[in-house]
Amino acid sequence: MKSRRPPGSTSWWERQLERYPLVRRGADWLQEKLWVRPVLYSIGAVIVAVTSGFADLLPFPDGVPDIATELISTLMSVLTASMLGVATFAVASMVSAYASVGSNATPRAFSLIVADDMSKRALSTFIGAFIFGTIGLIALNLKFYDVQGRLALFTITLLIYAWVIWTFVSWVDAVARLGRMETAIQRLERACGRALREAGRSPFRGAMAPEDTSDFGHIVGPDEVGHVLDIDMARLQEEAERHQAVLLVVARPGDFVDPCRPIARVDREVDAEAVASAFFIGPQRTFSGDARFGLVALSQVASRALSPGVNDPGTAIDVIGTSVRLLLDWSRVRRECARAESQPEVAYPNVRFPRLTAETLLDDAYTSIARYGAQHLDVSLRLQRALESLARSGDPELTEAAVELSKSALERCRLHIDYDEDLRRVEKAAAAVEEAASESATPSRSVS
Repeated sequence: MKSRRPPGSTSWWERQLERYPLVRRGADWLQEKLWVRPVLYSIGAVIVAVTSGFADLLPFPDGVPDIATELISTLMSVLTASMLGVATFAVASMVSAYASVGSNATPRAFSLIVADDMSKRALSTFIGAFIFGTIGLIALNLKFYDVQGRLALFTITLLIYAWVIWTFVSWVDAVARLGRMETAIQRLERACGRALREAGRSPFRGAMAPEDTSDFGHIVGPDEVGHVLDIDMARLQEEAERHQAVLLVVARPGDFVDPCRPIARVDREVDAEAVASAFFIGPQRTFSGDARFGLVALSQVASRALSPGVNDPGTAIDVIGTSVRLLLDWSRVRRECARAESQPEVAYPNVRFPRLTAETLLDDAYTSIARYGAQHLDVSLRLQRALESLARSGDPELTEAAVELSKSALERCRLHIDYDEDLRRVEKAAAAVEEAASESATPSRSVS
């Protein structure tokens, strides 16, 4: 049975990403770039082709088969001629899949589709094989290989043929699903789940919980306009310690800021420019470190599916179920960490950081769906049932937010549903949400 990581614990790599936001941003940037892996594969192909010639320096036994140069040259010519065409086909298929995701799902999922490992591995394999064949042909014509070198090159060429064939077959199966709606939703769920679990394990990101904020009279504003992408908590702690101050973070990752909106408040005078430089601001939100963005993107997928031009309530229903899984998982991780005997050490005692609230997450996940799906009976019923599941979670904060959202969704349905029987079904489902909340609040029925 696979062992589970203790609540609140993180891996070494996760701790480094949390401690050094620049590393996290650099890793995300490299992951989204298509050229990184092809370049690495091409360098590897050159190294393999060149080092094959050093097999002539190794002590091989007598009777090594003498592979004809023409045979290897023919194999490599086929490899180079075919790989360039296959790589071009791969790029065209990937571009088509990206365009499909942007038009059918949401442009916010583009970065996740671009980061698809299978597509990047396939494209890198095809380009790497092409480079290997080209370098091998040049080296053969320059008489770089002797008998043992040609044998090594021949063996490696056959292995690369097998590798290319296996990669192509696997990639064809994957690219057929790359541009589908289900794939976009799965990628969004995976990215959002990582960010939400991180927020559940470390709700204050190593800082302290904000308490009385009346003393934080000094305002720090940004010089840029955009979304907060990440925050260098270590730098905030350093600046607060240097001035013996306490700093309150106002803008979380994902919040939109401008010079008129404060990003932090301090209880005494500090170097405002140094504090503002700890906030990384960009024009577009990212999934890494922004736990709300995944829910927002999923909600946009559902809203587009409910538009009159698309009219696909089934996708909205799938998104509702996906958001339930994400929110219940966030609640579970958060409560497990709260019950853990060894709480995470406070790394930034001079910093106060606001945690995510269930009300905010439910608003990101379901308010838009409730607005555009109010006239769809099946969507409204599924939304109320999802809220009933959240109300039964045993998390008082999540239960309260689910009840409030259920009431507002019911009011929207009353404005859009004309058929009385349909409206009664939604009202019955909304009543079940309140009943579930009452049962969850009962000590004997509550989930510990």
